[in-house]
Amino acid sequence: MKLAIAGLDHFHIHGFLKEAMAVKETQLVGLYDSVPEVLKQNVEKYKVKGYDNFDDMLNNSGADVIVTAAINNEKADIIIKSLEKGLPVIADKPLVTTTEEFFKVKYVYENTKNAKLYMMLTERFNPPVYTAKKYIEQGNIGKVVNMISIRPHKLNLETRPFWFFKKDLYGGLMNDLGVHDMDVFRWLADCEIDRVQFCSQGNLGYPQFTDFCDHSEASVLMANGSTAYVRLDWLTPKAWPTHGDCRFIIIGTEGQLEVFTYDNKLLFFNNDTPPMEVPTESRPFTLTEDIYANIKDPSHKMVISTDDVFKSTWASLKAQEAADSDLGGYKV
Repeated sequence: MKLAIAGLDHFHIHGFLKEAMAVKETQLVGLYDSVPEVLKQNVEKYKVKGYDNFDDMLNNSGADVIVTAAINNEKADIIIKSLEKGLPVIADKPLVTTTEEFFKVKYVYENTKNAKLYMMLTERFNPPVYTAKKYIEQGNIGKVVNMISIRPHKLNLETRPFWFFKKDLYGGLMNDLGVHDMDVFRWLADCEIDRVQFCSQGNLGYPQFTDFCDHSEASVLMANGSTAYVRLDWLTPKAWPTHGDCRFIIIGTEGQLEVFTYDNKLLFFNNDTPPMEVPTESRPFTLTEDIYANIKDPSHKMVISTDDVFKSTWASLKAQEAADSDLGGYKV
């Protein structure tokens, strides 16, 4: 696979490249970023040709696949141009920043022959989350009734890029981080999200950034009547040992699961079994290997389909829209 990277100003792309370069067939053939300093740094780091124009890289790098972790509001244009050229696209989250961008990308995808579009949604590959799903499928907690997710992160203000603090470039906290949780909720409950019941956001920790939110929360109703709640923030203290500390509580009719992604831990208990730690399992392949398999053979059934990508993205966009509109609730 000959990869060309469009957008390098987010650490996610470097994690993806580490995983991708571990696959023997991967070859990096070009880099592009709209910020000259970022492009220069990464050309020096990866020792590969840099392009100061995306169209130039798209047409002349010889890439088989375009990977993008660009500034969030630049991704839609990159995705559309790449799909129209017939190239598969692997995008970091969020896929888009507005519903208008969403419909444009979806239209091009649906009207381009053999289009392939993937997103770096990693939670289904996370061992304790993957093991929790297996426990649910085995009937150990009965029917899923409620899911709770907390997704705190470190802001790392000193190294965070400028565009992160501009809403029109970034797109919003719930749209950015919450798409992971919308995907997990749909997967664990095995049904679609019916409605966003509320979504709120605020900024108490960084008043110097007037176009930024450091926390957000949302409640959703699933199509089968179960519910889910997610809380996100950029408030994890610097002394915490990891960048994030994501946790899930899954409440069923006959038992519960508690997931701690930070230390790869899963707790299970039900009417007959007191709380016990469950050994976690890893998938036999990585997200990158799963994507590569589908690029080579479209009949390969993926862990996260493009339909999943669109549905989870739509849910997070609608939640962000609710937060931006300050909808819901009653003034006290």
